[in-house]
Amino acid sequence: MKLSKQECIDLVKKHSDNLQVNLMIKNFRIDNINDIEVFRFTMGIMSAEFLNSLRSDKKIKDIMYNPSFTPPGGSLDSISLRYKIYLLFN
Repeated sequence: MKLSKQECIDLVKKHSDNLQVNLMIKNFRIDNINDIEVFRFTMGIMSAEFLNSLRSDKKIKDIMYNPSFTPPGGSLDSISLRYKIYLLFN
């Protein structure tokens, strides 16, 4: 990965700032999947518009995601999910 953590955060914020809804994006970090460095963050609301906007960025090669339960006490009900988003850069 050629971008710093701050550059990755700025890139995500650039694509999320244009949305009308707060997607509850947080927990930014550099992570590894099978020894491939990726940038990971979580979001509370999945948005196709946001993912399509990220997908159109030439710096991003692939976007992966999976659902994740919120930590205890982190939501109003017991079935709430959040999503881990993984960005692989060119």
